[in-house]
Amino acid sequence: MMSDGLPAFDIARNGAFVRDLAPHLRVHHCLEEGWLFPLLTGRLPGHGETTVNLLRLKQEHMEDCDAASDLGDHIRHVLEDAGDVQAERLAYQTRALFRSLRRHVAFEVEVIFPLAERLLTADDLLCLSHAYDRSEVADAAYLLRH
Repeated sequence: MMSDGLPAFDIARNGAFVRDLAPHLRVHHCLEEGWLFPLLTGRLPGHGETTVNLLRLKQEHMEDCDAASDLGDHIRHVLEDAGDVQAERLAYQTRALFRSLRRHVAFEVEVIFPLAERLLTADDLLCLSHAYDRSEVADAAYLLRH
């Protein structure tokens, strides 16, 4: 993990990845919340456990984006003032963010994806695939502008 390399971590070379992480997460979260979650709740209306799980994931989306934004801000600050690295803080923020993201993805893999495989139709999956394809184009356009 890059945080393990701090303070030797090359912020100028790798900082763009962390700096741009929050916008990439927002695109991904918008897809989940705008496409996948409504499809699941439409297939299981009134299903309390699924509703609770999806609300939990939405809350985690907000928290992870906030953490990624904070980390990106710190990276920007370090890039502007290379003498003020604060390696311990940077390492802590990076580990905390990626620990949260790993836990979040593990829950999606263990609970949400199997649910989607059971409930979603071929047309649903095609709609999701097109939405993700469009988001990759938008994400690439964002990267080219920044």
